[in-house]
Amino acid sequence: MKISDLQARVIAIYAGRFHPFHHGHASAYKELSTKFGINNTYIASSGKVEPEKSPFSFSEKKLMMQASGVNPGNVIEERSPYNPTALPNALGLDPNTDVMVFGVGSKDMAEDPRFQFTPLKSGQASYFQKYTGGNMKPYTNDKGEGTERPGHGYIYPVKDYKFTVAGKTAGSASEIRNMFAGASSEEQEQIIKDLYPNADDGTIQKILAIFSRRLG
Repeated sequence: MKISDLQARVIAIYAGRFHPFHHGHASAYKELSTKFGINNTYIASSGKVEPEKSPFSFSEKKLMMQASGVNPGNVIEERSPYNPTALPNALGLDPNTDVMVFGVGSKDMAEDPRFQFTPLKSGQASYFQKYTGGNMKPYTNDKGEGTERPGHGYIYPVKDYKFTVAGKTAGSASEIRNMFAGASSEEQEQIIKDLYPNADDGTIQKILAIFSRRLG
């Protein structure tokens, strides 16, 4: 066994609902992959579909990610993206040695109490802690005993990217859903082209059909 085989792996995960995955998400993923390495950076999302807030299936979102330049091999379906099981199983990660870092936008940081790093009622540190780059523990969620816990998940803040869609500034998935639903057919096609500027025409038409079917 090589000494390097004993080194802990640091895996970055961009987790979220992504309804839809868009140009801003792609920029955040690129930010993470630049920091942690493209071969160590993954996207995790669930396949849960709800007509209003979560209209797209996992396979549909995966196509959008691929259209945004993300390697589909770096996209994985997780029932609970912030508590991944499929990814560590696929990579053969060890919860007692390997580290997980989650990329989270500032909007979600402000709204989700999980990312406030408030201690538990017992006084023990919360599972998620802010990424500092040093003294990181493995990703096990075992609480252990006392105020110290054996593992943590680490939160790396990524930018909330704004971009132009059909001549308007957008930055959230809900804005895009509302914009598409209220647009003309010509405007809808332009919205898709702006969301996925590097996609070929065949892919654009596939995604346009998905948006039309899911959003009307």
